[in-house]
Parts: sequence; structure tokens; C-alpha cells
Amino acid sequence: MSQLDEHSVKVGSYSQALEQAAAVDFSAIQQYNIINHAGVDRLSRPVVVFNACNLPSSKQIDMNLLLQYIIVALDKVVESDYVIVYLHAGLNSDNRPGIGWVREVYKVFDRKYKKNLKALYIVHPSVWIKVIMGLVRPFISSKFAQKLLYMSSLDQLSQYLHVDQMDVPEFVRAYDKRANKDKPAALSSSVSTASVVPGRHSEHQQFGVALAELVSDNQPIPLVPRLATAYIRQHGLDVEGIFRRSASAQTIRVVKEKFNKGEQVTFEEYLDVHIPAVLLKTFLRELPEPIVTFELFDSIMHILDLPAEEKVEATRQLFQTQLPKANYVVLEYLMRFLHEVLLHAETNLMTASNLAIVFAPNLVWSSTHAASLVAMGKINTFVHLLISNVDGVFGSSSDGAGVQQSSSAAPADA
Repeated sequence: MSQLDEHSVKVGSYSQALEQAAAVDFSAIQQYNIINHAGVDRLSRPVVVFNACNLPSSKQIDMNLLLQYIIVALDKVVESDYVIVYLHAGLNSDNRPGIGWVREVYKVFDRKYKKNLKALYIVHPSVWIKVIMGLVRPFISSKFAQKLLYMSSLDQLSQYLHVDQMDVPEFVRAYDKRANKDKPAALSSSVSTASVVPGRHSEHQQFGVALAELVSDNQPIPLVPRLATAYIRQHGLDVEGIFRRSASAQTIRVVKEKFNKGEQVTFEEYLDVHIPAVLLKTFLRELPEPIVTFELFDSIMHILDLPAEEKVEATRQLFQTQLPKANYVVLEYLMRFLHEVLLHAETNLMTASNLAIVFAPNLVWSSTHAASLVAMGKINTFVHLLISNVDGVFGSSSDGAGVQQSSSAAPADA
């Protein structure tokens, strides 16, 4: 009998599983670090990582409990477009889930999991996993099957997302090194500019550049967020799911290149409000240091443990005393803009919670480790607080910069 059998529950429909999970203690599951959050991919979609090597023996874990934990952990993440990375190395006959459980997962998962999943990267696939995927193929939709991508190495995976932001287990790194020791490194035209070293980029570079290099006393808001917010304000405030949907990867690459070359960018020519929405999130995530700086990460975690009535004032004091001026001005600009988006929630369905989920990974992250799902939940809560209490944190709009108006077309070196 499993050590956790006394906690086992019968998993029925998705809504039933979610309701039942509200009363379940998942500490026995969380300790294994089976699931974690790895920021966003190169199209600013949230990345969820499953570590097969951290799965305990099936004799030590209740698989129904694990399924419920997955549902609770991902329920909010999957409200918008997202991707999954499944690190297969380390799965063996002792900790391998049965095919019946895999089918149950697919059957129980709500439609939003399948609809909003844009890619499932299976890293280091074995013959077993390919056989399993072949066996379950008749039970899954053709659209879902097209989202499956096999990756033979972490280097190949890096073409699609930021592997350096993933908390990859040492077992997986060692396996990857052994399995690919004689293979050349993969090359990709989609490599992010996030690795650009400050001071060694072109004069027009906008992505992957330190914030201080993109602002001045005369123009305290960088070009990309200035143009993106202006266009969205004019065309996207009432668009359902704004900031939750992807855009053409090819178009995103083209527009980024135009920005980085100093060419004029006019969003009107693309007729897709999701392009500036994705680029705004991408710009923020590719900053060498987040807007809410690394130094403030631990303080933010502390603030979230304070009584509710103290959090806003503590945040205000933290930002006023420890956030660099350039960061403060840009963060205020963004939060006032997101509050403006929030005021249209009746039509765009972007509540403060939904906005926090999609923006939190692009505003706050640690310099030392990938965010666990628990930590990511706290970061979401913090960004929710900022959006909902913008005047309390930054003062009334008449006291600060507010949301500046701007033309949606300008040369990229303006």
C-alpha cells in the first residue's frame, strides 16, 4: 500500500478535482520538486517544467494526489497560452507512471489545458516514451499531437526558450552531457538578445539592454514599451484576452530586428494587437535585470508575509528607498497602464489576477534560482497588489509621471 493512500481521492471531472483539492495538504508532493516554473519562452509564454528524475517510486506517492497537485499548480497558469517542458531523463521502471494514469490525466484536464498549450517539449525522449505517445495518439486530438516536439538535448531546447532560467536537475545536466558529448552545438536564428553584454551592443539595440542605457531625463520611458502601450491603448483595451495570446513567431522576430536596427516600427501595418502585447512582455523579460531588481527579491517575499493592511505601505517604502529612479519611473508607467487595462476587464476579461499571472514572470525573478510554483504564486500575488493599488504604491497620478501618451510610430532610436 502507498504511504499516501490515506490521502487518496477519486478523481472525477476537472471541476470536482479542483474542488476536492482545496482541502488537501500537498506538502508530501511539493518536497520532490516535480514541477516548477521557468519564466517565459522566447514568445513570452509561461514555461512549466516537469522533472521526471524527481518522481519518487510509485510505492511512495499516491498518483491521484499527484494529479490533483498538477491541477492546482497549473490552474491559473493555463488560463493563457503556455508551454510545457518535460525532462524525461531519470524516469525508470520504479517511478514510471502507468499508461492508464497518463490517459486519466489527459481525460481529466480541462479544455483550457489543451487549447492554450502551445508546445510540449519532450527532452531526452526514450523509446518507451515514444511508444507511449504512439499508444495514446488515438485518444488525443490531432491538434494536440502537433504540439509535441522531441528535443535530443538542452542545447536544442535553447532554440525555443531560455534554458538558463530553468532549474535543471544535476542528473539531467549530466545525462545531457553524456548523451551529446560528440554532437555539435545547435545553432538558432531565434537566439535571444537577453545575453547581450551591456556596452557591447549596437547603438540602436532595444532588447536585452540595461534599462539605464535606454532612458534619459528627456525620455524616461524606453521606446518599445512606449510604442507598445500607445498602440494597445488605442486598439487593444477591449480585446478579449489581451496579453494572454501569442503572436506569429516570425513576425515577432522581424519587428524585434527592426527595433534593434533603429528602423521605424509602425504597429498599424501588422493589424494584430497581440504583436505589441507580446513585444512588451518580451522587452521586460529580456532586460539583463528585472524592473523590480534582483536586490529586492527577498524583501518582496518578506512583504507578502505581512498582514494585508501593511503590504501596500511596505511596498511603497521599499520602492521609494531601494528601487533605482529609472526603474521606479518605468514600473510606475507600466502599472498605471495595466490598471487602465484592468478598468476594461468587463470586455477584455483581464482581471488583476489574470494580468498578474502574465506579467509577473516578466517583472520579478531571482538571480540565483528558478521560481518554484509556490514562489511564482507569491510573485503573482505581489504584482496583483501593484496593479490593484497603483495609487497607494506610487501616489496619485497627479503626483507622478502617470501613463504618458505617445505616438505609435517613431524611429527606433528616438
